[in-house]
Amino acid sequence: AWGSNTTGQCGLDAREVRTLTCPRELDRPENCPAIIGVAAGFAHSGLVDAAGGIWMFGDQTQCGLPRISAAGGGQTVEAFVWGFARVAAVETGVRVSCASTEDGL
Repeated sequence: AWGSNTTGQCGLDAREVRTLTCPRELDRPENCPAIIGVAAGFAHSGLVDAAGGIWMFGDQTQCGLPRISAAGGGQTVEAFVWGFARVAAVETGVRVSCASTEDGL
């Protein structure tokens, strides 16, 4: 990851790291299988894991993060998103996140 981390969108605590000025390898979230997909939005980002799960990071105030299971301090969130079966891809934008499943939904 690299770039702005002002809302934790790089998966790091925004109180400790505000900007990554060069690419940096990050640890996977706890209990997260291998990562197979990445999407970077305006103030949030998403990962797809090998089990078909979605992990989201960053600002949740503009509806960028759907149904999260846990929230961090302030606007910074690292959360597994519940309710999807076998996600194949995730996309993030300014105020939206979308996912598609392996069966095309």
